Amino acid sequence: VHDLHEAEVLAERLLGQVGFDAGVGGAAGEGNGNGPGMDAVAANLSGGWRKRLSIARALAQCAGEPDLLLLDEPTNHLDLEGIAWLEGLLKNGGGGGGGGGFASVFVTHDRAFLDGLATRIVELSEAYPQGTLEASGNYGEFIRRRGEFLAAQAKTQQALAGQVKRDIAWLSRGPEGRRTKGKGQIKASYNRMDELAELKSRNSAAGVGGARVDFTENGRQTRKMIVAKGISKSFTTAGDEGRPAVTRVLFKDVDLVLGAGDCVGLLGPNGSGKTTLIRVLTGEVKPDTGTVERCEPPPRVAVFSQHRTEFDPSMLLGEALCPVGDQVRFGGQTMHIVTWARRFLFREEQLSQPVRLLSGGEVARVHIARIMLVPADVLVLDEPTNDLDIPTLEVLEDALEEFAGAIVLVTHDRAMLDRLATSVLSLDGLGKGGAGVYASVSQGLAARAIAVRAMQASRVVGQAKSGRDARTADAGVAGGDGGGKRMKKSGRLGYLEQREYDGLEAAITQAEAEAAVIEGTLNDPVLMADHEKMAAACRAAGAA
Repeated sequence: VHDLHEAEVLAERLLGQVGFDAGVGGAAGEGNGNGPGMDAVAANLSGGWRKRLSIARALAQCAGEPDLLLLDEPTNHLDLEGIAWLEGLLKNGGGGGGGGGFASVFVTHDRAFLDGLATRIVELSEAYPQGTLEASGNYGEFIRRRGEFLAAQAKTQQALAGQVKRDIAWLSRGPEGRRTKGKGQIKASYNRMDELAELKSRNSAAGVGGARVDFTENGRQTRKMIVAKGISKSFTTAGDEGRPAVTRVLFKDVDLVLGAGDCVGLLGPNGSGKTTLIRVLTGEVKPDTGTVERCEPPPRVAVFSQHRTEFDPSMLLGEALCPVGDQVRFGGQTMHIVTWARRFLFREEQLSQPVRLLSGGEVARVHIARIMLVPADVLVLDEPTNDLDIPTLEVLEDALEEFAGAIVLVTHDRAMLDRLATSVLSLDGLGKGGAGVYASVSQGLAARAIAVRAMQASRVVGQAKSGRDARTADAGVAGGDGGGKRMKKSGRLGYLEQREYDGLEAAITQAEAEAAVIEGTLNDPVLMADHEKMAAACRAAGAA
């Protein structure tokens, strides 16, 4: 695109396609829709909206019509709604972009994303010949195919080991004992030995899982470690360039009890206030209203931040893993730093490298290692899965499931939330502080969908009323001798418009009543106890 006007039109179309609002958003970037305004300052956007912006920029490089889109960890920092949007974009091949669709190649450790989107998967590992294994289908199919391949490879090693054992016995007899065996057969024996060594190496690599994660709890069985009562938090953006200041309520009247064995999953779109809520619960920030009480003695809280900025980039890996000396104390035992580093898949030579040279996944493993050294009653994990490989992610899940304390978990990984969360606190992110505690992720998402539809319907009513008032006012100003009657007539809504407008308030009332019925149904303890019925009710609520 060379023409400035065409470039602006393209930018507006692509930004709208990825979810930005055409409305004026002000400094904070909150537009008139669900997403930030297109005039938002990029530095003020949340991580998820920056990710959407980066995707829009990638599409713009090909005028919105690429043949191939390459994405590296595209779900990092996206909320669950953002991931659903991205899945739709890739499944449709950019439908709405005006082109004939495009192919996509993505690197991701998001298992649900892989399962719902991939049509072909290639895994890189030393466990495979040529270092790769490829399978057509989704992640579930790949796991099946990988299991079959590794089982066959292990069986081949076992059979070959028996043959090599016979070869060694035969070769040890000497030339006289071998009789008629020729050089070709001797060479074949040595080839089998080499093949066996390679198979052992590959099968050994297949047996190497992720980092060994194990959190240390204090063993307290307190049922009320942290109790939040009626807490609320809002922030006000400063007005500029004639724009008024805007107050946005993140959450309001939230009640929450954290005790041993609880795992509370926090849901909400990017910018809805999940990280702020964590800071209120941990005492870093005071709530505007309500109280946060802690048991005595106060619980020890370990925090895994999504920003991962606790380490100076120039700090050496060895110092980050082991802040004092060259030994750590873990699980009642003293461990040398080299052994401790290997537990998190680091090589000894890496210990002298600065943190800035580490990959995102390696930095995440360093943070996990440091948290493991701190005995804790409460673990607060803010997007812990970003950049983690799948084996380490699965080990992390196992460790969290065995943790005896309380957990607050913010993650876009739907599989992890479904497995670990004992309850879900959902923030609707609509600026009015809507929040609720639900039994499952599906229930929380369904409640959020109902709130969004109600807000959109209310907005339509407001826009229609504003338009009608404006037209009536214009007609009154323009009215005069002989012309006022004509202008008043033109200021009225048409028959179909008027009928739609008259029915909007009744439709909203009906929608709110239906929402109340659905919410009451979803909160029924009998329904909550039946997993299949609960899942069906959540699907029905989402489709309502």
